[in-house]
Amino acid sequence: MREKLISDEGRRKYFMRQSIIEPVFGHLKFNVGYRNFLLRGLEKVCAEFKLMCIGWNLKKMLKMGIRLATV
Repeated sequence: MREKLISDEGRRKYFMRQSIIEPVFGHLKFNVGYRNFLLRGLEKVCAEFKLMCIGWNLKKMLKMGIRLATV
């Protein structure tokens, strides 16, 4: 594993991992307290995770000042 991390490609991949997705999972686990899935089965777990992602994206939109259209 150390050899993979020392290579240029390994460094690039590790850097991308740190800067792109890790904060999202860290927020969901630490701030929201979302550590386990409540449902069982791959289809239900995928749906549950998609709901968490929707919540994350809505939070980001509100923070940026984007408001949802009212009908």
